[in-house]
Order: sequence, then C-alpha cells, then structure tokens
Amino acid sequence: GQEQTWTNGEGYFYFPSQLLRQSGSLLRVEHGDYFEQSSWRLPLVDARHQLHLQVHERRAQFQTDPSQAQALSQDGIEVQLAADNFVDSEGKPVLEEVWSSLQRIEPEPPAMVQHIPGSWWGTSTTGVAQLLETYGSFALDFSEATGHQLSLAPGRALPFTLDIAYELRDEAPAELPLWHYDAEQGLWRERGLAFRSGNDYVGSIARPGYWSVAEHQAVIELR
Repeated sequence: GQEQTWTNGEGYFYFPSQLLRQSGSLLRVEHGDYFEQSSWRLPLVDARHQLHLQVHERRAQFQTDPSQAQALSQDGIEVQLAADNFVDSEGKPVLEEVWSSLQRIEPEPPAMVQHIPGSWWGTSTTGVAQLLETYGSFALDFSEATGHQLSLAPGRALPFTLDIAYELRDEAPAELPLWHYDAEQGLWRERGLAFRSGNDYVGSIARPGYWSVAEHQAVIELR
C-alpha cells in the first residue's frame, strides 16, 4: 500500500517502522516548486532510519517561445529545443510561453548522493538489473506559466551536450548507456546511448525528468 505524511516547519518527516516492507520501500518527496526526489530503504531491526534528501528547486531559468528553436545552457549541460516541441496534459500543442528548468548534478559526492533520486540500481533494455556508475547527470522539466507540467510531442527528442567532469576525462569511455529515472518504480531505465565528443557526452532524450550517462557494474549473486 501507500502512506503519506507531511514535513514539519524544519523539513523533518516521520513514518512508523511497521510501514516499511521487508523487501524495501520507496520514499518519495514531492513539492510543486521542486524536482521530485526519492530513495529506497530496507527496514532495520530495532533501529531508526535517518534519511537525508535534498531537493532541487524548479527555477524558471528559461522562458521560451514554443514556436521557435532555442538552446538551453546551464553549468556544462546544453539542451537543444526545436520549434513546436511541446504538448499539454491533453496532448494539445502548446502555443503559450514555456518555462524550462535545467539542473546539472555533479558525479561526485556529496552532490551525487544527496541530489540523485532512488538508488543506483537500473534495468537494462534486456531487463537485467544493473548497478550504475555515473559520469554525469541532469534534471530537466517544462511547464506552462500556470505551473502545469508539459511533455514532448510524440516522436520528438532533445539533443544534449554534457560536459565531462575534469577528474573523469582520462577514464571516460567512448560511449555509455543513457538512463532515465522511473519515479513510479524507483529505478533507472536504459534509454539509449551517449557518445563522447572531445570532453563532452552527446545524445538525445525523449522526455523530461532525471537523466544520467552511466556505465553498469558487474553484479555478483551470492547463493
């Protein structure tokens, strides 16, 4: 089942321990002005969980005319918008001004731990569970002036360029899987490839949300 609570004035929240499932529970933090954040937790016996999640504000960093092409650029991440890219919740083309939020997330602690949702588990295109190691991540969303979230029109994609952190440039591979965070399941899902071009990774995405350029690590199953 699902349970819901609210934070107090200082941002703290509490769930009784009996609500945590033995197989693990997904804790989701939602606020209309922030990117959604979440984390998996396994129950501990006779112990109190302490969970620290930092959410990113959905700042309207860019205001764009949806009938015009434009590039969004912020802290080493650039996303290209084509004309007539967006539809509303009813699937109708968006004609009014679009408000865009773009946030890069550094691939090193503490930002990587506090700002990335879920855990670093993902599901490959073949359905295999993978443990991920990121080379860069970002969050992106679009809304109307009223705050209602927008989606990309069917068949549309957004090319992006992501700067590779200086300390990772010597080891960054020529190509890596591209992952999108599934907020409903609390898992990363493989959604294509990103390719290295100089000190950048380039690729394209088909929806807003959290994205990561990451390689998967070998997982050893103990019996």
